[in-house]
Amino acid sequence: MSLALATGDTITGVAGSATSITYTISGDEIAAGADAFKVLAQGQLPSTVGTLYTVPASTEAIVKTIHLANMTGGTVTARLNVKGTAAANAILPPISILAGGFAVYADDGWRVYNDQGQLLSVGATGATGQTGAPGDMTNPMTTAGDIIVGGASPAGTPERLAVGSATQLLHGGTTPAYGAVLPADLDVSADNTTADATTGHHGLLPKLGGGTTDFLRADGTWAPGGSSTVASDPIWDAAGDLAVGTGADTAAKLAVGAENTVLAVVSGVPAWVARTALPTLTQAVVSAFAASGTTAVATMGSTPTNGNYLYAVIGSTGRGCDSITQTNVSWAKIYSGNGNSQYFELWKGTVSASAGTSVTANFTGSNKQEIAVAEWGTLNLSTAGTAKTITSASGTAPSFWTVPLATAPGDYVIVGISANVPSSQELKVPIARLPWNPTGGQECACVGRSPGGSIVAWGSISSSVAYFGAMFVLS
Repeated sequence: MSLALATGDTITGVAGSATSITYTISGDEIAAGADAFKVLAQGQLPSTVGTLYTVPASTEAIVKTIHLANMTGGTVTARLNVKGTAAANAILPPISILAGGFAVYADDGWRVYNDQGQLLSVGATGATGQTGAPGDMTNPMTTAGDIIVGGASPAGTPERLAVGSATQLLHGGTTPAYGAVLPADLDVSADNTTADATTGHHGLLPKLGGGTTDFLRADGTWAPGGSSTVASDPIWDAAGDLAVGTGADTAAKLAVGAENTVLAVVSGVPAWVARTALPTLTQAVVSAFAASGTTAVATMGSTPTNGNYLYAVIGSTGRGCDSITQTNVSWAKIYSGNGNSQYFELWKGTVSASAGTSVTANFTGSNKQEIAVAEWGTLNLSTAGTAKTITSASGTAPSFWTVPLATAPGDYVIVGISANVPSSQELKVPIARLPWNPTGGQECACVGRSPGGSIVAWGSISSSVAYFGAMFVLS
């Protein structure tokens, strides 16, 4: 086994201490076809990586042998590299050469000897001791898992220590021995958490969290405990405080809001926000009823204000309203529904300058119809396409009916009904905290802003007639 080197290639080395390991490198240098066998390099290994031999220019070299001799009275490490100093260039990893010992690289590779020239080796069955030495160590192990320990008489005599059981640990001391796990074996002074219990396996109790009210959660963390009763729970600090969920099975205090604030959802969580001023009813409801014909005309008491909005509810029998005409007011239908030949509709009018006061609902063919109109300041409801909820009922009107509607705080709620009632009767649709409650022979409606929660409207008709009712929310 030889090392072939080209021009400029190097052999580098380092020892655990300087001037301790002597090296001798022998081989052939081949230049211009001439072969010269000689000592290529000789010296002592440095304590930092240094170059021992460099192939001269226009020359090739074949390294035959390398000798490393420890000339000191203690063990010294040595390492050699070829063609570089990285780990990938190592031909001799760091080894320990005994005091007075030596290592040789030749055709059969590396061999390491002690100070008596005895070859050190490890056989397939374990350490065999110093080759050729009288009194070689006899392997005392008889069972898989046995280990060799130094005996007491004479000191250091190799002895067999039989393998322990699965529940025992090897304890040190004067005489090593297997034994049961002792409290001293579980040293937790370093605050090691690797043996703590987890959701996947048993283990040690996590370090105590301190305090007198915390409790240990099922995920292994400590958390503040609560009172056994809501009335005395420490989460409350002041009158009006709320408990708000912050995640699965967790809650935090939401302090009571300031005066004139309302509770709303902001970025997905409850929060107190300033109350939004409500648009005002700037001109009261006027209505007109027509038992037949193609129009129903309501006359407002005064000219509506430029930029304000008008709202009209229309109830009719047979068909819905085709259009609403009014000077300098642009009307658009927000909602239309029907059942049992009864139609209920909500229209919005946008007021321009010099608007008229006459509001005409136009129908195709002769119908029984009624229109009610009111001016609602700057209240600008969206079209029916943005309706959040629609709940309707149709059939033969009972003497009493109720329809619940889920709302959020600040929603604008429209409640209306159209019915083919006798001229001697009126429809009534009262609803708590929602203004605009006109009554009439054909239709009636309420509109307003909800305080939140379920809104329940109810109406009464003294006789059984066909009707259509609607409740819906606009924003």
